[in-house]
Amino acid sequence: MPATSAVAHSGHPSASPSSPPARVHLLAARVYWGSAHPAYPSARRVTHDLDATAAYYDRVSRGHETVRPTLTRWIHVRSDADTMCNRLRAAARITTAALTRAGYHPGRYNRLMIFTEQCNAAVSAAQQPGRVSWIRFRNPGAATLIHELGHNLGLGHAFGLVCSEAGRRIALGDTCRSLEYGDRSPCGRGRRSTAWRAPPRAAPGPTR
Repeated sequence: MPATSAVAHSGHPSASPSSPPARVHLLAARVYWGSAHPAYPSARRVTHDLDATAAYYDRVSRGHETVRPTLTRWIHVRSDADTMCNRLRAAARITTAALTRAGYHPGRYNRLMIFTEQCNAAVSAAQQPGRVSWIRFRNPGAATLIHELGHNLGLGHAFGLVCSEAGRRIALGDTCRSLEYGDRSPCGRGRRSTAWRAPPRAAPGPTR
């Protein structure tokens, strides 16, 4: 997901009043390679963003989507920048092994969010639907975490429709084009824009 596109759309599929809460047990792993970990994102910053993410899902789902995040200390991985930044599935395997060595028991969590700040990439990514998300740029903010976790939960981007007639924009017409990030609905604390559509894709795979 581009760093400029993150505020969530409240298009979460509604649960019936009798449905039990869907519990997301999220392990948020800050990982690094090399001799020393980066200065950011700090534990304070990530904790703030994870709390905001949990509050967002609780609000828009009316209590039916419960996010319980656990933040790790900085975890060293036995890898390099090319693998961790460009080979996402390998990065997930390597991170899981490092977390196991560090005593975090990643198998006890149903979602894994990997922070690889050192990549300083233009986009983050997530399996849709699936278990793993990769947060790949510095100080991403709650809006990015909300967006990528939404992909894990099966939510795609909410397309906007732009229509025109005689060179002027109109609400609806015969000449229209779609915009992948066209829905600019606000998300609580977000200052960027992100959006989803409800139908999930059938096969897990990274999505930006």
